[in-house]
Amino acid sequence: MTGTQNIIFILNPEASRTGTSGGKASNLAILAKAGFNVPEGFIVTTDAYSTFIQDNMLGNIASECLQGIDHEDTSEMKKAFEKLRKKIQDSKVPVSLIEDIKSAYSRIGNGLVAIRSSATAEDLPDASFAGQYDTFLNIEGIDNVIEHVKQCFSSTWTARAVSYREENHISHENVRLAVIVQSMVDAKSAGVMFTRNPLSKNKNEMMIESNFGLGESVVSGYAIPDRYIVQHDANGEPSFNLISREIGTKDTIVEGNGRGNGVIQSKITTAQSQLSSLDDNDVLKLAEVGKAIENHFDAPQDIEWAIDKEGQIHVLQSRPITVDSRKVKQSRDNIFWTRGYSDDYWNDPVTPLFFSLLGDQITYIVNIEANAIMGYKNMPEELLKLYKGHAYFNLEVLKIKVINEMPPFIRSDDVMNYFPDGFGLYGKETMRNLPFAITNRIMAEIRVMLLDGDGSMTKTNDVYKKWTKGKFDPACKAFDLSFKELESDGSALDYLKIADDLDIVMMKHFRLVRYGLPVHTLGMNLITNYLLKRWLGEKAATVLYPTLLSGVEHKTGETNKRIEALASIIRKDDELSKFILETPSKSIIGELDGFQSSTSNEFKESYETFIDDFGDRGFTREPYYPRWRDSPELVFDVLKSLVSESARDLKKAEDSLSLRRMKAEKFVEKIIRGQRYGPLKWMLFSTILGMARTYTGFRENQRFNLDKWITRERRAYLEIGKHLVKENYLTKPTDIFFMYRPEVRRILRDPSSFEKSNIKSLVEERLEEFLKYENTTPPKFIQGDREFDDPLPESVEGYYGIPASQGLLTGRVRVLSSVEDVPQVMAGEILVVPRTDPGWTPVFSKIGGLITETGGILSHGAVVSREFGIPAVTNVRNACQVFKTNMKVTIDGNEGWVILHDEESK
Repeated sequence: MTGTQNIIFILNPEASRTGTSGGKASNLAILAKAGFNVPEGFIVTTDAYSTFIQDNMLGNIASECLQGIDHEDTSEMKKAFEKLRKKIQDSKVPVSLIEDIKSAYSRIGNGLVAIRSSATAEDLPDASFAGQYDTFLNIEGIDNVIEHVKQCFSSTWTARAVSYREENHISHENVRLAVIVQSMVDAKSAGVMFTRNPLSKNKNEMMIESNFGLGESVVSGYAIPDRYIVQHDANGEPSFNLISREIGTKDTIVEGNGRGNGVIQSKITTAQSQLSSLDDNDVLKLAEVGKAIENHFDAPQDIEWAIDKEGQIHVLQSRPITVDSRKVKQSRDNIFWTRGYSDDYWNDPVTPLFFSLLGDQITYIVNIEANAIMGYKNMPEELLKLYKGHAYFNLEVLKIKVINEMPPFIRSDDVMNYFPDGFGLYGKETMRNLPFAITNRIMAEIRVMLLDGDGSMTKTNDVYKKWTKGKFDPACKAFDLSFKELESDGSALDYLKIADDLDIVMMKHFRLVRYGLPVHTLGMNLITNYLLKRWLGEKAATVLYPTLLSGVEHKTGETNKRIEALASIIRKDDELSKFILETPSKSIIGELDGFQSSTSNEFKESYETFIDDFGDRGFTREPYYPRWRDSPELVFDVLKSLVSESARDLKKAEDSLSLRRMKAEKFVEKIIRGQRYGPLKWMLFSTILGMARTYTGFRENQRFNLDKWITRERRAYLEIGKHLVKENYLTKPTDIFFMYRPEVRRILRDPSSFEKSNIKSLVEERLEEFLKYENTTPPKFIQGDREFDDPLPESVEGYYGIPASQGLLTGRVRVLSSVEDVPQVMAGEILVVPRTDPGWTPVFSKIGGLITETGGILSHGAVVSREFGIPAVTNVRNACQVFKTNMKVTIDGNEGWVILHDEESK
């Protein structure tokens, strides 16, 4: 056998023959000949493989090793595969082949190469061998190259290759292997491209998946890659539009190991992982190359590619889209979920128990029951998902809500924040362009008036107030009385019953909230803002909207005033101030009774009244965490921060804000009345503004009741947890939070249905996941097992979020990941937090500005910031990682920018 039969260079016309080169190499040779940028290299032919098999007398290797073996016996098959591979690896490469490989390797520069298998049975129309054979990257040195060529030969007999052939009735004897040896691409990014999107029925869409470094991280699934959808115009000269960008949570890249004998997986920083691995131009250039390859083969293609450090695109593989790609659709075309909508219900870590308690009410009452009343058809019943300790909403439900409830003119950036970037299936731009089903909207309002009159905008708030006073507050008192009576001898089922009884009362809360939050609160605020922009202009609306919506009385504001009143008592007494500031927060309550000063008795009485009124609050909704009455140190942490330095004079600030609001309202009235149809416009605007203000207060007040309900459920389930500890189902009472409510019910009613060890193991696993993601913000979107975020805003100036409260301030930041760090906050600092909650907001009286990682214009942080007149920017990605305490920034609450001026100060 001559050298030319052993080796063929990719540009050799003979290389395009499948029988000599295998499917993968043949396609590359065709592309190279057509002028596509294929890395230079050579093919160790199928003839060379046959000679290797013959010289080592391996012709009957399959029948020898597989004959008589039970192919259903995994253990036996594994031993057979190991025997097959060992026979290949122990064999010798013919001297003539070694010499030919040496010569060819020298001709392409003796550098780093990629070595890939290319089989003759690969890429058949009805079966694909993609991934069945071995690939070796970053190989250098002739001995290394020869050894890895032999390993490619042996991959003919891997478990997956043999099993695949048998499943698809492909004869082992008919498979011959070629090996491609190509120069490595020094890739900045690499990945795969489907010239027909396997997740869409649109024939004009292409899908590109990418990561930094080598494409192995994408092909082998080591990381969740970035995904780009490109739409092309098939008529005439092709044009390409990037319609969707999804930034995968790609924490791992693959790169050369620096020794020329393989690759390593490397972790990258969170900041780097959230960067796009391709810029828009790269995506569009790739799409052009992909379409040209598709046209050349006259069939949709699955292409592997790499872009080098100079920006050149290299084609590494191309094959027809076959069975594998269709399987991609089956495994990945699952529900899309968003964390962006969770702020109204969950902006904190979520335990399984709370997910059940709140989720059951939301799923049935807010989703299924409400949709039936409003006449919405084809609404998915699966609304919620618990993932990595956070709650996600079904994007299909939100999409239908947009169509039925939001005319295009109020589909603002704040609302679109629920959806991914771009024109994809649920993309922001897709949502903006959806038709508005005005008939459905009108019919829904009529149906609500007829079937659920309390949901009418003129009634919901008043009905809620009456329900709170007449039903909910008495039910809470009844719960407290029952709880006290059960303290001595109550069973777990007794505690479950009083929790369920309160749940039944709470159903009315959700029957009102389902209209009061998404329709009345959000809708009226959005329309107010829209009318301001339309009738006064964009800039005027930016300034006036927050002012007009300020000064609303609600429970959050009342909480802040009452805690500030406690701080003012402490400030006027030097001895009490010293005691509070110098005593550890956890010890204050224990030592307070023995402390005497001029105002200590006044403070004790005021504190006790405060806890009676507001002790059900905490720094989060999640009942796993203690309430203020359970952990008074949380209150004293806030008080220390307020006492340590002077805070705003709330009365003075309130009067000033009231004056500004009156001036703003008179100004707006004057401008609108001066326009055509001015009196009618003003009547419309003032009515909508009044509703927006009413339901902004409603939003905060319903949250206060939610806290009261959550606190009582917490107490009941902790008692159940104590019983389960005694029965050895749980290790500690708080483990109860890591069981779903149906599991708790089942274990109490049929204890034999669970193995105790299984419960403990399950709880431990869930607790571990919860703690892992407790203080991190998980991906904003998920689809199946794919996690992704929006691209970071493109700016060299700073970081962008949602403008939530007007104002411009330059100052030092204070980054807090936990409420326990609140005492560190200093007057005038710009607070940076993952999220806010009413339990955080009392400290707002001393800060200069606010930056949050989540939330929008109606989040608690935004509402309270407007009350205090401080600038706020919400939804700033990675804020707690990007900014460090003492960094100097400028926060622009008018435009939504945060600009970093320097690094951490000394």
